[in-house]
Amino acid sequence: MKNLLFVLLILVQQAAFGQQFSISGQVLDEQGNTLPGATVSLQQPWGDPVSQTVTKVDGSFQFDKVEKGGYAIVVKAIGFESMRKEVTLSTQNETMGKLTLFPDAQLLKEVNIKSTVPLSQQRGDTTEYNSAAFKVMKDANSDELIEKIPGVTVENGAIKAQGDNVQQVLVDGKPFFGNDPTAALKSLPAEVVDKIQIFDQQSDQSQFTGVSDGNTVKTINIVTKPGMRNGQFGKVYAGYGYSDKYQAGGNMNMFDGDRRISFIGMTNNINVQNFATEDILGVMGMSGGRGGRGGGRGGRGGGVGDFLVNSSGGIATTHAIGLNYTDQWGKKTDVSASYFFNNSINNVEQTTYRQFINDSGIAPVYDEFNGSNTDNTNHRFNARININLDSMNSLMIRPRLTLQLNDGLSSTLGQTALDGSLLSSTDNIYKSNLTGTSFSNALLWRHKFSRKGRTVSVDMSNGYNPKKGESLLQSIDNYNSGVPRIDSLNQQSTLDINSWNISGNLEYTEPLTENSQLLFNARASYQQEASDKYTYDFFAPDNGYTLLNEPLTNVFSNDYKTQQVGTGYNYSKGRDLNFNARVNAQWAQPGQRKNHTQYGAVWARFFQYSTLCHAALQHR
Repeated sequence: MKNLLFVLLILVQQAAFGQQFSISGQVLDEQGNTLPGATVSLQQPWGDPVSQTVTKVDGSFQFDKVEKGGYAIVVKAIGFESMRKEVTLSTQNETMGKLTLFPDAQLLKEVNIKSTVPLSQQRGDTTEYNSAAFKVMKDANSDELIEKIPGVTVENGAIKAQGDNVQQVLVDGKPFFGNDPTAALKSLPAEVVDKIQIFDQQSDQSQFTGVSDGNTVKTINIVTKPGMRNGQFGKVYAGYGYSDKYQAGGNMNMFDGDRRISFIGMTNNINVQNFATEDILGVMGMSGGRGGRGGGRGGRGGGVGDFLVNSSGGIATTHAIGLNYTDQWGKKTDVSASYFFNNSINNVEQTTYRQFINDSGIAPVYDEFNGSNTDNTNHRFNARININLDSMNSLMIRPRLTLQLNDGLSSTLGQTALDGSLLSSTDNIYKSNLTGTSFSNALLWRHKFSRKGRTVSVDMSNGYNPKKGESLLQSIDNYNSGVPRIDSLNQQSTLDINSWNISGNLEYTEPLTENSQLLFNARASYQQEASDKYTYDFFAPDNGYTLLNEPLTNVFSNDYKTQQVGTGYNYSKGRDLNFNARVNAQWAQPGQRKNHTQYGAVWARFFQYSTLCHAALQHR
């Protein structure tokens, strides 16, 4: 009897727990219209899905065979706010009735339709590129933008476009940072650039007369965005790292219509070079040999390579600043000027260890240490002043000044040994100091006559280039193999070069027809150079450098005169046809070279070889 009651109790419990129900309802909008296709989800109260269905044509839905318990009904339809209702199943089916959904109003964002920006277009002889067609980083400079243009490359700091070196950068048609294209592009952010124009710009003379003289320079013109032509913009950067390495710099631009002031600066000790490196004044060839040894043994002619230390390699510490100014003074005068300062200190340390092995197994060892330090300082200033005197006359003035200071020190210590025995050794020190100045100025006056195409112009220019320097070479070579001997040098050299030049050019154009012109020109120039190079060996009796070294001493002066007359014919029609023909006759008159080399007395030559070795060792 007890077993029967137990079985009946289990059957009753199973029937109670296994009971299932249904949930139904109808989905409408706020106007009472049915919503077919709405999604209805049956979920656990905490969000886990149980079942899902869609409403029928009349908006109805139904879930069957739902276990007893609490649930959530979630209704969603496109364009309507979603709805969530709680429902509990306990003893009977649940009818939820009519569920009303309300519209979900959302403000759509603005849609911008952009067309593809053309890469470039040809305007006459000018190729124009759109900056928007090239992607660069937000803080990039113009040089990074320029590098992405087809046909433009940057190699060793030199910019090439269409195979030619870019010698000038204009901003909105005006000179920018003189003739230093690298500095110009580094100081201008890429985000202000609208278009880049590349063309061959004719000389000032050709632009005025309309007659091509064949002198052109590859030029890049940066066209700025209209909103960027008034205001201030720029950037700064700085970094510091391991072993006290640092880098900092930046640029600032202040544009106010025609007046534009730009500043660029940098400092670092991680071998980042200057914005642009001018060739050291008067360099005619670097010294050969080890550690400047070849400098003291240089050839005749006063080449200043004797006074320089090769500064390639190593680690450079650089400080540089640049300032550019352009403006229009009144209605007649356009001015542009720039100034640069850069200082570069280069240190090089090199160690060489070389072991030789021959068939017998003997192994000489060569050990060498090279060290050098070069301190180079450069100042550059140039300006361009264009004055429109009146509608028929203009005057252009172009001064340029460069000052270069170079101090160098190099040393070499090397020796060759075999089984611990010294076979040979070398020990030399080379010091140099050079100062170079270069000044030039050009004055161009141009006049137009009432007849179109008839012009006359006068171009005057002059230059002055003095260089002064001194060097010291001390060297000892010791040979222990065979017959022991010692070779030594102890020399001091001085250099004083003065050169100057002046030239004038007169040019006249006469129109023949609407498309043709005749050209007449006359030119004269004169240049003079005087060079004094003296080399003295250390002389023990005088305890100083008083013994003249004749083979390494050269003092001379020369001059050179030229006169030239010529005529030419030019025919041009549009941009597709241009014909030029020129004939020039030139007279050149080299001045007599005057050699003033001084010769020492006979007894001085005798002491030169008998006491030089001992004097060099004593001085060191």
